[in-house]
Amino acid sequence: MRHYITDDGSTESISIDLGHMFGTVNIVRILAEISESLTPQFFGIKKGGSISSDLIIKGERVFFSCCDGNFYCIDAKTGNEVWRFSASDVMSSFEMDEDMIFASCFDKNLYALSLEGKLFWKFPTKGKLGNNPIIWEDKIYFGCEDGNMYCVDRNGGLVWKYGTNAPISAIPKIYNGTLYFGNFDGSFFALDADTGEPNWKFRCNSPTGGCEIYNDTILIPATNKILYALDLDGKIKWTYKSSVLLAPNIRSGLYKGKIFMGNRGKTMTAINIKDGTVAWEFPTMEMTFSYSKLKDGILYFGSCDTNFYAVDASTGKKLWHFAATGPNVGSVEVTEDKVYFGSWDCHVYCLDRNNGRLVWKFQTSMSNMSDYEVDTRADKEELTVIIPATENDADEERPKDEVTIADYGEFSGAYIDTTKTDYLGLKKKGYVK
Repeated sequence: MRHYITDDGSTESISIDLGHMFGTVNIVRILAEISESLTPQFFGIKKGGSISSDLIIKGERVFFSCCDGNFYCIDAKTGNEVWRFSASDVMSSFEMDEDMIFASCFDKNLYALSLEGKLFWKFPTKGKLGNNPIIWEDKIYFGCEDGNMYCVDRNGGLVWKYGTNAPISAIPKIYNGTLYFGNFDGSFFALDADTGEPNWKFRCNSPTGGCEIYNDTILIPATNKILYALDLDGKIKWTYKSSVLLAPNIRSGLYKGKIFMGNRGKTMTAINIKDGTVAWEFPTMEMTFSYSKLKDGILYFGSCDTNFYAVDASTGKKLWHFAATGPNVGSVEVTEDKVYFGSWDCHVYCLDRNNGRLVWKFQTSMSNMSDYEVDTRADKEELTVIIPATENDADEERPKDEVTIADYGEFSGAYIDTTKTDYLGLKKKGYVK
């Protein structure tokens, strides 16, 4: 059980019970194995009704991808289905503009749809597409498990592709005409967005997630527990060194000089962008690596403890929480009076923004949550962490941190104490796989 300071200064206790999730999908196994892996977790999702993608609202409609292989459009006011488009495997995520939807899929295709669900074209690759494409100047950019960064035009024609030596799961970012992204071997690339020609490359020597750029500072979370802050020439400005593995993407936005990061420990952390110091930490009871959303000084985010939170972005005080019935790892959409998020429990939720009360929920086509095969391919390499102390100092080499259950602090609650730690112990002894 965790105790929270609420906005009025009182305290509130929250407990969780994940016992209902022991079924065809063992959430305890999944969370325990993910907590130990240094590999970004994007490609291991199995088909089921879970939601891990973005949600985007256009007008009165909510758009989202689902692990059941469908792309959905539902009514934002009622939660009723408007249409769906079906593919053969997990629909991982998407991006859209005023005219088209571009959806990534595990069947190795990028789909281009109309806003009414009509297929325009699909672009084939040689690997799963595990995260959002982005749109820039009538071109679509997306990374792939096959190690390529692709650039295609709005008709589905290849403009260029850039090959790397490892899978790409990170969401790319374009800033001032430069495309930024990382991959599984610890490389972070800056390419000319028009031509695909490389400008520079930075070595984290640990798999990297999606970057964000604020105030000409590039922020890169890596699985060596370090958040790198680079200037636009690829030189280190500062680093934030966490005691636990960081969330793979930064999507929250900048508020009063702070960014917000989840992690595979049990906190949401506010970090000062100027120097990488911690402004505040908000405790959860499980890993928190969903995308968060800022609006009017409030940070909204979900956690694997099944709760969805609204927190004061200045102080880290909890305003309200809502209990779903599964881990929350997808993104958030916020309007003037509503909050929308998708959950691993196979539902999209619409909440009252003022108090977190349920307005409606939408059930996807499959009621069974998606199983997960934890990706460990980057764990098999002996990684060296390179952290230059300053721009002028020589590189300082450090051995890879050994990840153990101790990195994640004391587990709270009867479910976690007696189940998750027991699972890890049995796994190490070879009794479970």
